[in-house]
Amino acid sequence: VEEVWNLRDGIDGWSRDVDPSIPRY
Repeated sequence: VEEVWNLRDGIDGWSRDVDPSIPRY
């Protein structure tokens, strides 16, 4: 999951588009 966090840091709103259940910081 740490890799996903890193991607989220680089791509704004990436995780939100993929999985809305994961809050973005």
